[in-house]
Amino acid sequence: RRRRRRPPRRTGARAQRPVVAMLSRVRSKVSGDRSRHQEDSFDLDLSYITDKVIAMSFPGEGIEKLWRNSISAVLKFLTKKHGKSYMIWNLSECDYD
Repeated sequence: RRRRRRPPRRTGARAQRPVVAMLSRVRSKVSGDRSRHQEDSFDLDLSYITDKVIAMSFPGEGIEKLWRNSISAVLKFLTKKHGKSYMIWNLSECDYD
């Protein structure tokens, strides 16, 4: 009787690829017709209005981070693209810690 060989286990970045791909599909469905900003490793629901003004929806917390922008991903993006020269203005009625 022959034993089947199991494929090697994925670790690190290779293990995350299917999860990242699935989350990307979920985020695209949630975004609907809105365009997503997909650059480098970022996949964010935001739009440049001008070179210095960006519009985005309210960041998600907890489970909502799976389909909405997480504040940590937004901060990484802003820091990478704009250094320390950015401000975030909350124009919604929602509070954020």
